[in-house]
Amino acid sequence: MPKDEKMNTTIVSLDDYSFNYLMENMEYAFPGTTKNRRIMEYMAFYRTKPVSAITHYGKVEEVIEDAEVDGTYRLLNFGFNARGEATKVLFKNISELESPVKAVKGKAIQGKYYTKLEYVKKAKTIPELWEMKK
Repeated sequence: MPKDEKMNTTIVSLDDYSFNYLMENMEYAFPGTTKNRRIMEYMAFYRTKPVSAITHYGKVEEVIEDAEVDGTYRLLNFGFNARGEATKVLFKNISELESPVKAVKGKAIQGKYYTKLEYVKKAKTIPELWEMKK
């Protein structure tokens, strides 16, 4: 990616429970603080199996450090960090992509990935998205 083009989107992986929680509550939470993870202008959401694709994105409205997070959400998503600090990212709305960005033969988003929203909207597959960043 040319140096004058800045990344503006963090992609994170979500299972079905976390995705449903996101859509119902318009929030995404993770263990730790923003020292552990950059939160950009937008977040896009890679849904794990059986969907295996980036399907939605949202503009970040607010980031809350040391946030209160639902106990069940914590237990299912924070693992060994279930009792530690948490950061919550709030959204006004979440939009569905016109076309999902699909995983191909084991090439998927694991953890977090930084890119540009325009690349997420253009790509048809995860490997194609990775190539746009080069």
